[in-house]
Amino acid sequence: MKAVAYSPSGKLAAAGGATGTLITWTPGQADPTAVPGAGTAALESVAFGPRGTNLATGGDDNDIRLWTVSGTGHLQAAHSPISPGAAFVTCVAFSPDASTLGACWESSVVLYDTTTWSQVASFPLSRPATSAVFSPDGATLTTADAGGVTRRWHLPSPASYQVPGEAFFVQYAPRGAMLTATTAGPTGTVTFFDDRDPLHPRKLAALTMPAGFGPVAGSATLGPRGHLVAVADTTA
Repeated sequence: MKAVAYSPSGKLAAAGGATGTLITWTPGQADPTAVPGAGTAALESVAFGPRGTNLATGGDDNDIRLWTVSGTGHLQAAHSPISPGAAFVTCVAFSPDASTLGACWESSVVLYDTTTWSQVASFPLSRPATSAVFSPDGATLTTADAGGVTRRWHLPSPASYQVPGEAFFVQYAPRGAMLTATTAGPTGTVTFFDDRDPLHPRKLAALTMPAGFGPVAGSATLGPRGHLVAVADTTA
């Protein structure tokens, strides 16, 4: 699996695979269910909306796909696919008020109005972003890339800092207490940083994946309480 996400309630999880497969499941209770029509190529990113009633995916078919999520976890296509450009969609993220969807592709971060799905802003990138997240107040969008650079887009002025290794995941912890950026190397180690002082990011913890897990270069997500992390490798 290349992307994984929890719903805000933690009652549903979704993951996207290298063949364009999208699956959902109730953690600890039900077997995964495949969602038809999720894509024709690898899914690079999966993101729930803040109320858990919407889901967005982005992938190597150059499309953003949008879904509504029922109370039972059933997904239904909500809009025709959106193509921000002729390149892979590497990350998607909803703003906290669900009014904006951010999407990353080869050379840009693009913001969409979720009412009209029209493009409202675009910011240039020096290399493709691997992950994106809005701050709790919606005023900042943070992106990470494989060069280890994390940028804060203060809409529109960005700030950035370097962390060791490849940055492939960024997410705010519950209550917005800190931003957790994850980097990975070929040994399958996941490292968490507190970047409340972006000039001096502080290492919090490092997790070593079990033997045979594979290089951790796919995706990760924190549970809604911040006590559980799910990590996906790139072997499926």
